[in-house]
Amino acid sequence: MIYVSHGDKGGVGKSMLSAVLIDYLLSQGRKVTLIEGDEGQPDVALRYTRLIDIKLVNLNRAGDAEAAIMSWMSAIKAVNVEDDIVVNLPAAAGDTLDSMADMMIEAAVECGHDMTIMYSVGAYATAADMLEKSLKNGMMASVPLSRTCIVYPDFLGKQEMFTFYKTDARLDYIHGGGHEVVMPSLSPTSLAEAVFKAKGSFSALADKETSTLEFGQRIFFSKKWLPAAHKCIAPMIAAPVVTAQVVV
Repeated sequence: MIYVSHGDKGGVGKSMLSAVLIDYLLSQGRKVTLIEGDEGQPDVALRYTRLIDIKLVNLNRAGDAEAAIMSWMSAIKAVNVEDDIVVNLPAAAGDTLDSMADMMIEAAVECGHDMTIMYSVGAYATAADMLEKSLKNGMMASVPLSRTCIVYPDFLGKQEMFTFYKTDARLDYIHGGGHEVVMPSLSPTSLAEAVFKAKGSFSALADKETSTLEFGQRIFFSKKWLPAAHKCIAPMIAAPVVTAQVVV
């Protein structure tokens, strides 16, 4: 399965979502490859370096969508079909990729992968407009709505205050089988800063034997935020395919 962390504005938590996806998949014993879509800011790649396979692919190519799509195709072709792939898209990826979403899906299917798309939306009208555009004729429209999820980052405000939450497009999305979740905010600020600076998996930061967090920070992180973040994305994680054993 390919899990795409989408969202057209910077600062809406796409990288955090990608990191949570990777951490949860690893906690389930899955093998994960990260496709880091912005070579200039490989923040998720830096966190998981030496822990998982990582492919740096420049998908931040406004005006050169063809090259971005070709890079995408080459990257997923090189991944073992049994592995999960987490794709951390750069900001404004919709400008580059949404117009060619059908080819992205076709390449994924030909390589043996289904795709789940999780879209972190901003709070204001411009972000709602970009999400609606993707739902109409972009990446969010290229897979069944049941394999999509809109993520409301709690650090940007309460879900009901987001512009998209108040739209008819949201009602159509929910009635069509789409999902939505709230990603919990990582607070207080001192904890968030410590987590963002640390390398390694979130589960390692929560473990008393391996954590580099201060004592109180670790307990707060491991007992409150991480379980809530895992619970947020768990329903969107597909069950692994099990090959039946034929007994003769």
